[in-house]
Amino acid sequence: MLRFYANKYVSLSRRLEAVLSRSDTQRLVDLNTSVSEEDRKVWGASLASFKKGFEELSLGFCVLHIDGTVRLLNTKDDLTYRELHAALRELQSRLEHELSINVYFQLNSERIKYYEQEQPLFGQTVSDKFPSALYDIVEAGRCLATERSTACVFHLMRIMEAGLKALAKKLTLSIDPDWTWQKILNEVNAAINRMPEKPPKKKRLKESFASMSAHLSSVKMAWRNPTMHVRGKYAMEEAEAILNNVRIFIQHLCVLL
Repeated sequence: MLRFYANKYVSLSRRLEAVLSRSDTQRLVDLNTSVSEEDRKVWGASLASFKKGFEELSLGFCVLHIDGTVRLLNTKDDLTYRELHAALRELQSRLEHELSINVYFQLNSERIKYYEQEQPLFGQTVSDKFPSALYDIVEAGRCLATERSTACVFHLMRIMEAGLKALAKKLTLSIDPDWTWQKILNEVNAAINRMPEKPPKKKRLKESFASMSAHLSSVKMAWRNPTMHVRGKYAMEEAEAILNNVRIFIQHLCVLL
């Protein structure tokens, strides 16, 4: 999938209008006159610059038309200003046509961060401790950014499975992903309650696990489903709430691992 910012289209369009305006001024001369060597070089350089921009935006028809126009400039000794002007105007038509047969999506500016992910979405510590979950973390964010909310929750489910597996190992207990959230919480809390409170260091550790359990409870509340399995569908607000709660839980869990 092509990724770009819309200002590239605006910039290309403005530059093309400027080129066409310059071409129009040449209509003051005899259009049947052959294009001079100096103008061939100028137009060749301009078209090469446009070609690079069109290639970056995967506008193949425009690229092919530029190649054909440059070929005329290089090989047709009797190329007239009328022919050159027509070719440049045709480039504008090609651009409009090619844009009309493609479909473009605009990301909500508030959710671009979920797609770009210039920094790890769940933080570097999570990335280091849960490398197997990296794909699902990235995809959860991108699904949210592109408003595929239910798909986002599916990836979050896989992240939670990895997190609960690590938690179960730490607490020396078995957790079945098919259990209800409440049963998972009950088993986790029972294991935490069995942890010693002395000396003070162990008491602080127990309190940290209790805090982590509270975050797990928040995940359960945001999930709005008895089990971890994805139900029918999730709205954007629900998916974003689940993502934020899963992130906090996993981040807190990493401190305890």
